Amino acid sequence: MLFRSLGQGLMVYPAFIARIMAHTPTADLIFEGVTGSDIPTSHEYISNLIMKGASS
Repeated sequence: MLFRSLGQGLMVYPAFIARIMAHTPTADLIFEGVTGSDIPTSHEYISNLIMKGASS
């Protein structure tokens, strides 16, 4: 199985995060399949989307 950092696959995370923020802004987010050295990159990507309001 190929693991990737978030934002490098098929999901459109800006839209996904925007929808979460609009409906449940305090939701706890868990991303299955992100492991090892991809964790910091994925965390930074999602954190930046949340801080920007997922406008990108």
